[in-house]
Amino acid sequence: MARLAESNPEAIVAVEKEDDVSVRLSDDRLILEQDKHTVNDSSPFTDGSHALWNTLDIWTTLAENNEISPEKANYFLVTNVEIPPGLARTIGECDSSNVSQCLVSLKQKAGEITGDVRVKADRVIARDNSLLSDVLINISCVDSSASSAGPMLRRKVIGNLHLHPEVDGIDVLNGLHGWISNQLLEAWRAKKPGLISRASFDRQLHRICHNLRTFKKRFGFPKHLVDIANTDLNRYRKERFVKQLTLVTKNSDETHEAIDDFVCCSTERSRLAKEGDLTGDDWKDFDGNLFQSWQNIFRRETRLRAGEPEEDIGYGIFSYTRDKEFTLGEYTAHPYFVKGTYHRLADDKQLTLGWHPQFQSLIK
Repeated sequence: MARLAESNPEAIVAVEKEDDVSVRLSDDRLILEQDKHTVNDSSPFTDGSHALWNTLDIWTTLAENNEISPEKANYFLVTNVEIPPGLARTIGECDSSNVSQCLVSLKQKAGEITGDVRVKADRVIARDNSLLSDVLINISCVDSSASSAGPMLRRKVIGNLHLHPEVDGIDVLNGLHGWISNQLLEAWRAKKPGLISRASFDRQLHRICHNLRTFKKRFGFPKHLVDIANTDLNRYRKERFVKQLTLVTKNSDETHEAIDDFVCCSTERSRLAKEGDLTGDDWKDFDGNLFQSWQNIFRRETRLRAGEPEEDIGYGIFSYTRDKEFTLGEYTAHPYFVKGTYHRLADDKQLTLGWHPQFQSLIK
């Protein structure tokens, strides 16, 4: 996302294609980024680390095979912790004036390495000095001191997006993160490289900003902005709320929609709870209003339609219930939020809510 936000309009960003992240610019220049984030305080790019030498091996191999011209590339070693003085820092500060000294340091450190990493180190230093120099002078280090992660990076990205003052920057980032995750996962599942153009990124950015301003009177994200890209929806098919639904409909599309609403609602409820925008009373009132509405519909339908097939009565209860609007806090809840909350209530092991007239005995 950071690369997309700062790239030119014709750029294309690839994730896990030529490298972890790469950006191809309109003038055919290429930016390659090797990301090594860690939960530890120590840098992953130490002198004898696999991360450093494997990265150098990849980049120099691409140059040696004429797949990427070093003169047209910018390489970045990126981590969320500070890179201390050492080989990686020396390489990051390398330019045409000191590249000879950098080569000496590179070969000296390679000779000190033992174990499996030594194979990669030997392969790197065996390459032509001219090729190594061309790669080394185009490598830069980006660490925690340069907004590579966390709040500093978020502020930097938000600044590069030039957002309207009425639009919340964090909401936009969350929406873009969900969209990018979906785009990449769809591409990888199709065995294709994860490519995102700046043009498509801009279109989605404008769409998100428009929706956030348009849906300002509704609480939470619109459904398509909720990030569930990494969720396996199939694992919910045996849950209680799905069993409740199959008592009144065997339509697979409705089952899929129910699972989708359930997961999106649960994800968004969790996000809203963490942000603290709603009080406990807001949630209690919302769930209580939904339950009361269901109870009224359930009583009416089971009485007025007595004698009809119970599956049809249950489907009527489900249909009437899910299509109503409710407020959450001071705003109208999104439809998926209402439907998802109903499925959450139907998933309760106490079986206080269901669709089929005999749901309590049938589910048990």
